Amino acid sequence: MTNGLLFTVVPLMALGVCAMGAIASPGKKAVLYHASFRTPYQAGVYEGVIPMERLRANGDFGLGATHENDGELVALGGTFWRSRADGTMQELGPNDTTPYAVMTFFRPERTLRIRGPITQQELEKKLDAELDPDHRIYAVRIRGRFVHVEAGNGEPQEKPYRPLEDVLREYQWRSYKATDGTLVGFRCPEYMRRFDRVGYHFHYLSDDKKAGGHVNGYAVDDVEVAIQELGGFTVDTPGHGDFYGADLVTQR
Repeated sequence: MTNGLLFTVVPLMALGVCAMGAIASPGKKAVLYHASFRTPYQAGVYEGVIPMERLRANGDFGLGATHENDGELVALGGTFWRSRADGTMQELGPNDTTPYAVMTFFRPERTLRIRGPITQQELEKKLDAELDPDHRIYAVRIRGRFVHVEAGNGEPQEKPYRPLEDVLREYQWRSYKATDGTLVGFRCPEYMRRFDRVGYHFHYLSDDKKAGGHVNGYAVDDVEVAIQELGGFTVDTPGHGDFYGADLVTQR
């Protein structure tokens, strides 16, 4: 949206702050782009006002919600997919919209081969030992064979919208066993709580593009974990819509 406010947070080291106050050319690390942010989405702002074409201009890898919270959004390789509560999948066009999404240009800097079976908790603990989870932001792709993935999606919502906490109780959850696919996600530190989900946040997309959704649990069999450290984050606020009537103070 051309009327939106673009807010950027980048570590000073990445900007190369000089002794006299001049700022050197920014580093080339990709950043985490937010189309709106998590607090209004949690408050029930499900009106899609930011189109896929704007997301695509800011990344080829990411996740989020779709208009009216009708299913879940996952972007992989520059293609955008919606997974619905009825279990169907739909490729989204440039004019489809989101109330909230996070994107980056994914260029992994390191990969790990993990052979299981290994639970979600075991794998994420192993990854945290290799990363700096208290300070850094990471894009994470887990691709391969899974013992199982539990993924969920919601029905489209109608106004007056309810808070996300209430809507999540009605999500349709499916357990995909012995499945091949990709977890698309990010690992954000505690200081980003108002902007994004803290810790690991994944959406699933099966290799056959017939299954997906917000991940509630998983275990891996034989996967490649690809990791990219991001150099900061941006927040693009909507230029109009329900965002401006939302309670952005009391939401946690």
